[in-house]
Amino acid sequence: PLPMVRRLTWRMGAAAALVVASLVGATYWLARGPAVPVEHEPVSVLIADFENGTGDATFDRALEPMMKLALEGAGFISAYDRAGIRRTLGVRPPDKLDETAAQEIAVKQGLGVVLSGSVDRQGSRYGVTVKATQAVTGNVIASATERASSKDKVLGVATSLASKVREALGDDTSDSAKRFAMDTLSATSLEVVREYAGAMQALSRSKNTEALQGFSKTVALDSNFGLGY
Repeated sequence: PLPMVRRLTWRMGAAAALVVASLVGATYWLARGPAVPVEHEPVSVLIADFENGTGDATFDRALEPMMKLALEGAGFISAYDRAGIRRTLGVRPPDKLDETAAQEIAVKQGLGVVLSGSVDRQGSRYGVTVKATQAVTGNVIASATERASSKDKVLGVATSLASKVREALGDDTSDSAKRFAMDTLSATSLEVVREYAGAMQALSRSKNTEALQGFSKTVALDSNFGLGY
């Protein structure tokens, strides 16, 4: 009988298997690419007019635009106040945009969340309350109350509450980034914010001259108020 020639030894087989395994692993690693962050589903929020129980007209429709800006610091949130639903959605808001009216509009327009709130005088302090509810079911998503030691601290408290609502809606922005954004928003005065809100109202009604006067007044009162510019 002729001797059999062993062309493939066990050492050669092991080496071939190692090469194949290396190629498969390298191909998987390269094809996988960088990790893709999971994007949050978009959330739409309709902001009702805050109830003003202080007796001070300065708070009338002054907190809503700042809540809108604070909420939209989370990229997946789109927020609409009374000026926004007129300008963006083409819906004329009622004179009293309370929680009930806001919920009706939100359901009709397909908006997911209604944010309502109030500001009250508590002796020398001010109490600020916010509540976020699902528009269709009315289920409460978040509810929080904080106190401001003085009038000029109310904006800071309101933006702090907005941060809590953002977290309840799924925001995972770092604390330092949120703190910087909130400090920036609350650094101005209520008078400036109220002028800004009035100018936004005028803009939503296509009263451009009146809006320009309002925005100009905001930067005259506070030269660091970038939104006015």
